[in-house]
Amino acid sequence: MVLSHRERHESLRDIGFRTDNLMSAARLVIIPTLAVVAILLAIAWLLSQSEFRVRPLRVRLLLAPAWALFQQYALQGFINRRAQIVFGPGLLSMSVVATLFSIFHLPSPFLALLTLFGGFALAGVYQRHPNLYALAFAHFAVSLTLSLSAPASLTQQLRVGFKYFGLEI
Repeated sequence: MVLSHRERHESLRDIGFRTDNLMSAARLVIIPTLAVVAILLAIAWLLSQSEFRVRPLRVRLLLAPAWALFQQYALQGFINRRAQIVFGPGLLSMSVVATLFSIFHLPSPFLALLTLFGGFALAGVYQRHPNLYALAFAHFAVSLTLSLSAPASLTQQLRVGFKYFGLEI
């Protein structure tokens, strides 16, 4: 990815590591993010049959903001930019980004569906205001909510790939 950025003379600012448009991007993600968090908490409460409790914070979650930023960099700063080169900005390139993000979260049907919609929405925000920090915050907020409140039977503790099946490869 880094070599591709260098080949195309893309700066960190071009990619979305910037603060000049942080508020513009944040305004587009904050309300939908809060709504998704509220919906996920409601689903967790309903599925827990009114015995809802928030799990304790695990040490690995301290790395989650950095992981969310890296994922948004790869997804938006690289894949979205390349999809726009091929398909132009708009629904088609946003759909490509969302579909790939969803595929990366298989075989979990719940995470694949959630990331399909989330990936589409965040791709649209990125195309309007390329800011990876705002997108990483939204990604982190939803991931943290899922990790601390949703039943493990639904999320498989956010495991994907072989780990979804309990296999360590």
